[in-house]
Amino acid sequence: MIATRPVHQNIEWMQRLRQSGYDVIEAPLLDIRAVNDVELAVATTKILNLDEYVSVIFVSQNAVDYALPLFDQYWPALPSHIKWFSVGARTAQHLQNMLNQYFDLVPEVLADHHAMNSEALMTRPEFQSVQNDKVLIVRGLGGRPYMAECLIQRGAIVHHCELYERALPDMSKTAFEQLGIDANDILPVFSAESLNNFVTLSGKKNSDHISAECSQLRLVVPSERVAKSAAEIGFNHVCCAKNATEEAMLAAIASVASSERVSS
Repeated sequence: MIATRPVHQNIEWMQRLRQSGYDVIEAPLLDIRAVNDVELAVATTKILNLDEYVSVIFVSQNAVDYALPLFDQYWPALPSHIKWFSVGARTAQHLQNMLNQYFDLVPEVLADHHAMNSEALMTRPEFQSVQNDKVLIVRGLGGRPYMAECLIQRGAIVHHCELYERALPDMSKTAFEQLGIDANDILPVFSAESLNNFVTLSGKKNSDHISAECSQLRLVVPSERVAKSAAEIGFNHVCCAKNATEEAMLAAIASVASSERVSS
């Protein structure tokens, strides 16, 4: 089992995998870092103008971690008219906890608790009639454009507050060189970025497809969108979890491991 979460999330993830009886190799495929000073200044301008927005959307727990200290720094009290949203239940709970930590009067965080992705959030009734509404999306640098495109098509004015960036950890380059690839390995990835970074490390240069050896890995992904990308890249064994929570990913991993034992 290859544990690929960012370093600060991978420790707990590896513990859960080991408690479930798996042998675990540590090889994080994402490193989360703060943006540079120029990009931070751009994001800070959005935060200073927070009261102009009707809705604020957080795409991840990382977005919450980087944004809330800045919100607290510039806003002693949050503007009461804003509606707060998150992509996914785990991010919603984390945002609610952080709001409680920093502010006295805390709004309710709204999210989709089923598919837990951007598509599901955009089906909420609050986003069906948004003509001329200003919406702030708090995310990493160069994140997925789906929500912004969707809201703009519906007449909203959308700004991004980008506070962190994703990079390929140096330790993973070494880890993948040393561990080698075994077709029996299970590779859970929590995002399209992690999947793309694995392809970068797979050793096949100047190609948008993985090697024949890597194509036999048992890949576990958090969504149909990532599953489709994996199939296009060349993975032959892809299992799609119900969502990107660790609980759902563990259930999908168990399904893959069980099917392997039956086939052997």
